[in-house]
Amino acid sequence: LAQNAGQSTADAAVNLAQNAIQTANALVKTSVPPTAAPTEPIPTPVPFTKTLFQDDFHSAASGWPRARNSKYTLEYKSGNYHILLNEQNAGQEVTRSGEGSYADASVEVDVQQTAGPSDGLIGVTCRNDNNGNFYSFEFSLNGTYGIYKYSNDNGNSLDEQTLEPGLIQQNGVNHLEGICAGDMLTLLLNGQVLSQVQDSDYTKGEAGLIVRTGSSGAAGEDVLFSHLVVKGP
Repeated sequence: LAQNAGQSTADAAVNLAQNAIQTANALVKTSVPPTAAPTEPIPTPVPFTKTLFQDDFHSAASGWPRARNSKYTLEYKSGNYHILLNEQNAGQEVTRSGEGSYADASVEVDVQQTAGPSDGLIGVTCRNDNNGNFYSFEFSLNGTYGIYKYSNDNGNSLDEQTLEPGLIQQNGVNHLEGICAGDMLTLLLNGQVLSQVQDSDYTKGEAGLIVRTGSSGAAGEDVLFSHLVVKGP
């Protein structure tokens, strides 16, 4: 009887330990956000070949806005277009004066973040109506990327995921491209297709650039844009 009682007590202890391990494992699993990069390859869109506009940012006559104040800086700087955010929970989205209105277009640019928080977002925009309505294609140095739809300057994610930071040039130049083709929106980073979604609400507008604070809301994001090219069919 004593042996049976001892065995029952031991079995109960083992069961409790196993239940505790299973519970802990469940908590670990549910704490991981569902933001892993997709495993299925996304089809690469047929590239547009007609250059609609390009800018090496050497001349301020190309029409991008210029401003300097306590909240942000917008300027031409040594062959780059420079955006600096000095305000928390803020952003700057810009288009150039006299920009054409495009239906189908790809917007590609080289970008380098020289300072600031790693969660700050950098992007290009298309179909911008200059009333706060547009699509954007953004990424951050910490691996967040996504396609966003802005309505009255309020952004909503159409697709947002995470990429291994090792696939991003942390201290160098990254090549970013956003494609608006019909209702298909595609984001590429360093030649790799990361995201593709469908949305048909916005049909034409200007191309532009965007920098905004990330989830931390921290200020200090300092970004250089170069070699902008807008192409169409």
